[in-house]
Amino acid sequence: MIKYSKTSKGDILKIVGAGAPGLTELGDLVRVTKVESEGCTVETKTGSTIEFVFNCGAARLEPTEWKDDFPQETGEQTPEQTPPMYGCKKIVHAHKISSILFHPEGNATIVPLEEGYSEFDVSKEYTEKHDPKAGGYWVKYEDGYQSFSPADAFEKGYDRI
Repeated sequence: MIKYSKTSKGDILKIVGAGAPGLTELGDLVRVTKVESEGCTVETKTGSTIEFVFNCGAARLEPTEWKDDFPQETGEQTPEQTPPMYGCKKIVHAHKISSILFHPEGNATIVPLEEGYSEFDVSKEYTEKHDPKAGGYWVKYEDGYQSFSPADAFEKGYDRI
């Protein structure tokens, strides 16, 4: 729980407790843009604003030491600034790659790690562009685009459904 009297514009707070349903998720970080005696206004990483008032609002916010992982306020951008953060909402088809058989023509055959799935071919263009490796993931998006993702990045971004 924060105290409005000890909160300053620019502080980074964490959404806790009852949160702000429909506006942001529990655990999200927000930046204080305005402080008043009985409330404060915050900005989400996507730029939406939320007003928290009285003790019930203060109970939904927790102070943090975060500063660098939140996009800077408009007008404060620097060339070194980290780009805005985005959450993934995509549904993809993917196979973890057990092995890859590269052919002299430049195309390749991917052998999925999971049993019950057949090996399949990918084009020379795919292998040249994505440089797939065993242990990573072959990924196919809803629009048919195919890519490769290293295991760590894929597993942090997707859950099997």
